[in-house]
Amino acid sequence: MLRSILLFFICSLPLTAQSLKFRHLGIEQGLSQSSVMCMLQDSDGFLWFGTWDGLNRYDGYTFVHYRHDPQDSSTLSNNSIIAMAEAPDGKLWIGTATRGINVLDRRNGEVQRLPLYPTDVVGPSVFHMIDSFTMAVGMIHGVLKYDIRDPMKTPVHEQSDSLAIYYLNDKDRTEWTVQLNGIIRRSASGRRTFHPFDPAALGLPASSTLFHLYSDRYGTLWVSTFGGGLIQFDADRSEFRRPNFARLGLTSRTVRFVTEDRQGRFWVGTEDGLFRAVFSGEGAQRRILRFEHFRRETEDPNSLSSNAVYSLMEDRTGVIWIGTNVGLNTLLPERKRFTTVKNTSLLGKEFHSHFPVAIFDDGDSILWVSTQKHLYRFDGRHGAWHRYSSRTTGLSNDQVYRIFKDSQARLWVATRFGLNLYHPGNDRFESIIFPGPEKDLPFMNRIFDMTEDEDGKLWLATIRGVVRYDPATGRSDRYLDAAAADSQRYNYIISLNAHKEHLWVGTNAKGLVRLRRSDGGIDTVLMPVNSSAAGGAYMELYRDSHDILWAATMGQGIIRIDEREKEISVRRYSVREGLPNDYAYGILEDEQGHLWISTNNGLARFDPETEQFTTYTTRDGLPTNEFNQNSFHRSPDGSMYFGGINGIVRFHPRDIRHNDIPPPVVITSFAVTNDPRPDLLRRGEAVLKHTENYFSFEFAALCFEVPANNRYAYKLEGLEVEWNEVGTRRFANYTDIDPGEYTFRVKGTNNDGVWNEQGASFRIVIVPPFYATVWFRVLVALAVIGGVAGGVRYAAARKYRRTIEALEQQKRLLEERQRVRDKIARDLHDDLASTVGSAGLFIETAKRTLSDDPAQSREFLEKTSSILTEAEEAMSDIVWSVSPKHDTVQSLAVRIRIVTTDLCRANGISGTVEMNGNLDQPLTDDVRRGLYLIFKEALTNSVRHSRTASVEVSIGADGNEVLLSVKDHGIGFDISSRQETLGGNGMVNIRKRAEEIGAQCTITSVPGKGTAVEIRKELTQLGH
Repeated sequence: MLRSILLFFICSLPLTAQSLKFRHLGIEQGLSQSSVMCMLQDSDGFLWFGTWDGLNRYDGYTFVHYRHDPQDSSTLSNNSIIAMAEAPDGKLWIGTATRGINVLDRRNGEVQRLPLYPTDVVGPSVFHMIDSFTMAVGMIHGVLKYDIRDPMKTPVHEQSDSLAIYYLNDKDRTEWTVQLNGIIRRSASGRRTFHPFDPAALGLPASSTLFHLYSDRYGTLWVSTFGGGLIQFDADRSEFRRPNFARLGLTSRTVRFVTEDRQGRFWVGTEDGLFRAVFSGEGAQRRILRFEHFRRETEDPNSLSSNAVYSLMEDRTGVIWIGTNVGLNTLLPERKRFTTVKNTSLLGKEFHSHFPVAIFDDGDSILWVSTQKHLYRFDGRHGAWHRYSSRTTGLSNDQVYRIFKDSQARLWVATRFGLNLYHPGNDRFESIIFPGPEKDLPFMNRIFDMTEDEDGKLWLATIRGVVRYDPATGRSDRYLDAAAADSQRYNYIISLNAHKEHLWVGTNAKGLVRLRRSDGGIDTVLMPVNSSAAGGAYMELYRDSHDILWAATMGQGIIRIDEREKEISVRRYSVREGLPNDYAYGILEDEQGHLWISTNNGLARFDPETEQFTTYTTRDGLPTNEFNQNSFHRSPDGSMYFGGINGIVRFHPRDIRHNDIPPPVVITSFAVTNDPRPDLLRRGEAVLKHTENYFSFEFAALCFEVPANNRYAYKLEGLEVEWNEVGTRRFANYTDIDPGEYTFRVKGTNNDGVWNEQGASFRIVIVPPFYATVWFRVLVALAVIGGVAGGVRYAAARKYRRTIEALEQQKRLLEERQRVRDKIARDLHDDLASTVGSAGLFIETAKRTLSDDPAQSREFLEKTSSILTEAEEAMSDIVWSVSPKHDTVQSLAVRIRIVTTDLCRANGISGTVEMNGNLDQPLTDDVRRGLYLIFKEALTNSVRHSRTASVEVSIGADGNEVLLSVKDHGIGFDISSRQETLGGNGMVNIRKRAEEIGAQCTITSVPGKGTAVEIRKELTQLGH
């Protein structure tokens, strides 16, 4: 098996240096400028990058810029940042190219510009702490030593006669200073020795100069040069040595730096890309076998962004950061051991553009892979691929959906048309076509999945139900096919799982069905999917080692089905619970009981015990985030295969090492009423007024491996008890918080879900208003006690006055109601009586003309019917306006909504009614009736005359006002040209009725844009 795996990857994925994947960050992501000259990670966990246009602080999501401001002496002295270091007090020492040294206080963002000696026109090349209080600065005019407790004090200047450009203080307290033309060594006793650099003696160009000195973990001194490549310095013999590194692959003559990461990898930055040394042996005896070269490849988006490498750093979680003249590059730690088998790596043009559909590793050095077009077999013993065709090898169809080996070690292949049994003796397939009506054969033999029961029978999923096939007898039976009327809903089958006496069936869109294997009858239907919902196909049914059934669905996430008890329990997991995407395709279980799920947005590992998801994407080394149906398989040795649109990924779960380092969690922003307050954030607490009880936070977990996978939880102690788990969201908002003392706490995870439980915190005090303070309440209590006696007397008198006022108000209400009812009686006599009289005249006329002119009689009868209908509506309006049950704005609003709906529907237009405000306020009869008649007049005009497609009606009570509006979007009219009539008698009537009830009337109309009628009526205690 080991030989098989080895040959497989030798043939399909050559391991070259350039196979490393670099991620890129540049100005598009917020970097201030592309040339990254220096970098560091501070004690809080932030990353800092120096560029030719300012300093950048990075939290994994956003860059914060620090730049020179000519008007502000507390900013950087220059934007060209070439060197950085952090002092023990947490301040950053920053070297600029032409304007000296700056010290940045990270707490407040203020900068001190330090004096340089003897000149400030050339900046430092390196900073180094000699002891707890002394910062040594290597620069072209020697070495400067500053006291960090008083950085403005003139520094001590040493080695002024040299051109020192680098400084190193080793474990033995030996100071090493690099000049352009040699190295100065000063021992702990103060003895100074100069070791000259002679390029000619080493066979180097005369223009070669020294630049950088590095001592590796074994004490070897490496010297980088301009023009002379990489050389070594033998401190014991006091001589420079020039190994033939070019023969080992290090071809660049301009070497900027050498450094070593925590894994012992040795990196060399040059003007021609990045080199990594491969060693043999251990300790001081190790030797370089070769240099791997990483450079910019135009056709490879995962290569370096540029060959000009200026800086390199390893952060605390092992991410390598490379600064170039075209932005930042990152190289993730070798934790995610995903090995990609690209489509083009298998069979060149034949495999190109046809993504894998089914995968099967039979454990005998044979790997089967099917694509959209062909079936392939890889023979690991001979390193050969073989393609199977329906024309030459007996396959019933070239499209293979599933590859399966039964308990008898027989290999079965399910295709678009028929089942196939592989015969290794003659390397051919035997096809099996299941009988049925000829027109249905293609559907009855399209097999998506297969499984085996305890009796050795195969169960096959087809578009026409389920087929049970007995290989021993060749007999087949069909269930859930279209012939059975009660099962036609379930005949499109995608997935199967046989267990004990049942068979679980995953349908295309009708949920999960459990059949009785004895007779094929439906036992249970679970999770039916609404046909209007997106997705719904059950792509895979997988039973884990604990006898739990899991379903992968299209659009519904994954579903857990536990049938071990009498009642079947169902639990759904979706993106809300951490699944990367609700479109899931395959499920496999590893040796630890974790489930691996392929989705449309990456690969997820799920721990059923903790119910936690870990997501892997292309950022972790996967070839794609989009995987395929049926394209997953676990091999006998526990390795897993998942196929997607960019090929196949193979890995063993035990090789996927995780990031176990909890990340620092920081609060990056605090805002009060949307106003950022960095001053309060730096202070670590805020004392706010009671009117400043709307505030927000932003935060970050400083894990840079895959920042998009970092998750967060927060709470406001004093208000909340439980944590708010918000996934990858990085902000929290709080509104209308009561006065009191609170502590905001936030915690976060790294990219692999490891929590920093301590997190970060921020104290908030909201000061209550003066009237809510204790002293104010004491004063109020004294005032209340002092006024009790007078208050009792005043209350009695007030009660008497209220009784009198209530009686007078009741009398006025009765008088008002009588006046309105008298008016209604007149209306009944004048309008209704005349209407009914007109109807009688029309009836008499119709009777006289019935024999002579039936058509005219019919016309008079229709007019009579219309008149009586109007009379009925008028009577209904009068009865409603008289009823005391309807003396509120609410009642008026309800009637307006009913009338609007009926009238608009009858005329084929859209009508909406909006009700708002305090609708319980009372209305007198005349106001209620007047508003109603105004509304009806305006609505009738809009519906019958405006040619509008919609009418919008609004009624509400705002304070002591009733507001009524009717708007249409019809033809409108020109008000300025019709000052007297305002659109006709309807508009005149509206104004007249508004005047009668003392309401303000506003009518607006624009030709082609519609008409609006707005009424405002102020309410009094009587309701009008």
